[in-house]
Amino acid sequence: MLGFSVTPIRAISAIGAVVSLFSFGYGALVTIAALIGNVPVPGFATVVALITFLLGLIILMLGVIAEYLWRVFDETNGRPESVINEIH
Repeated sequence: MLGFSVTPIRAISAIGAVVSLFSFGYGALVTIAALIGNVPVPGFATVVALITFLLGLIILMLGVIAEYLWRVFDETNGRPESVINEIH
């Protein structure tokens, strides 16, 4: 199921994009909370937001690299797109 499908690679890219998007939103909330003055532990939320954002970007980049590798593998494999048994 996973060996001949590009779906897991695209799912990894999507997960990376979602993690980055949510952590960017969390970072915006942390910035607003810092401007208001409502920060329970100084620095912790900023570090968490930065780490999750960067890890989400790394996962997204790995998904993009895997997509390129999949396309190269598909081209070098040399399999036909379809097999015709008979011609009428």
